[in-house]
Amino acid sequence: MTRAALQLLIALASLGFMSGCYEGPAPALLSDQTTEAAMAMAQSYHTQADIAVENNDLQSAANAMTELIEALERTSKRQDEVADLVMDASGRLSRILSEEGKLDEALEAVESGLERGGERSKTSLFAGYLWQSRGDILRQQGDDRGAVESHRAAIVIFKRLLDQKPSQKP
Repeated sequence: MTRAALQLLIALASLGFMSGCYEGPAPALLSDQTTEAAMAMAQSYHTQADIAVENNDLQSAANAMTELIEALERTSKRQDEVADLVMDASGRLSRILSEEGKLDEALEAVESGLERGGERSKTSLFAGYLWQSRGDILRQQGDDRGAVESHRAAIVIFKRLLDQKPSQKP
């Protein structure tokens, strides 16, 4: 065996050994698992909130949504699904706070959700829901003009989604 052949054999053996050390999934699979994990985590937090609401413990329900938002913020913000989950949790938090009569805090939750949604705040179904919630809160606060404007923003998003061809993604 020549020296070059021996070096090649050693290099191949090293690569085989090193590739055997990494047992994790391929990067594309990691991305899919990250999305699935975020969705599963959201489901668990929503279940906690459901149980708290059933027990008339709105503060614990609000805490669960706040914890979910914070946990999602620590994940990749570039994923559309994560932005949608943040907006969904913000919407639920705003509804819980509204039920408690904390309209200013509810409005802050909506505004924060829209801000955290980034570009998705212009195209996502969940952004439309947040604009609806904003309108409902403003109406309860006596701001009819702001309520109408917010509902118009929701309608624009919903119409845009309805006008898309089935193969188009926002």
